[in-house]
Amino acid sequence: MSLSVARFRPNVTVACIVRYQDKFLLVEEIIDGVKKLNQPAGHLEWGESLPDAAKRELKEEAGIQAEPTGLCGIYLNPTADKPLTYLRFGFVFELTHLPTCTSTEENIIAWHWLTAEQIIERAGQLRSPAAIQCVQDTLQGKLLPLNILRFTPIATED
Repeated sequence: MSLSVARFRPNVTVACIVRYQDKFLLVEEIIDGVKKLNQPAGHLEWGESLPDAAKRELKEEAGIQAEPTGLCGIYLNPTADKPLTYLRFGFVFELTHLPTCTSTEENIIAWHWLTAEQIIERAGQLRSPAAIQCVQDTLQGKLLPLNILRFTPIATED
C-alpha cells in the first residue's frame, strides 16, 4: 500500500429498529432540504459503547428510553454519490407499549409507526436502503445476542 493513499475509515453508525407489535418506528427528518424516513440512527461517539450509542440516539430522536434486545445485523453500505462507507449496527428494541415520541433534534419533524409492507412501499423516501434490510432481518428472527459486542472503557486517572 502506498503511503500517499489515505487509510479507509468507514463511518460507524447505529440504527434503532424499534418494534411495537407488527409496526416499526421511523422518524421523518429534513436532510438537505428533503424529507426522508429513517430508523432513529446516528454516529458512534468517541468513548461510547455501541449499545450506549443506540440508546442515546433513540432518546435524542424519539424521546424513548429502552434497552436493546439484540442485534439484527451489521451492514456495510458504500454510498453511490460520495466516497463514503457506513458500517451500520442494527439494534432491535422490542416495546411492550406504544410511547409518545419527542425529539431534541431540530431536523426531525414526525414519527411514523409502519408495517414492513408500508416501509417497503416508501422505499424511495428512505434515507438508507439498509432500513428495509434491518426490518426484514428482524422479522426473520435474525437476532444476535448483545454479549458478542465487547467494549473496553477508557481508563481514567482517579
